[in-house]
Amino acid sequence: MSKKIRVALIYKKSYVFFSDNHFDKTSYYFFMHALKRNNDLEVSYFPSEKNFDLTKIKGKYDVILLPNNNTDGTPD
Repeated sequence: MSKKIRVALIYKKSYVFFSDNHFDKTSYYFFMHALKRNNDLEVSYFPSEKNFDLTKIKGKYDVILLPNNNTDGTPD
């Protein structure tokens, strides 16, 4: 049995593309559902609005994912 890749997804709570009511659900389904189906990944979700303290997760994850490079999806 191989070791799972630990993934941390940090995103803004109010990110419109992660709303299940938004017309374009591509990002929502990929990040919230499809990643979980990969048996090699262990995904943890960290919703935040303004600030996120990375020292909380330092050394605990192999990958840190952000929904995009824009400020609408990532904490300030």
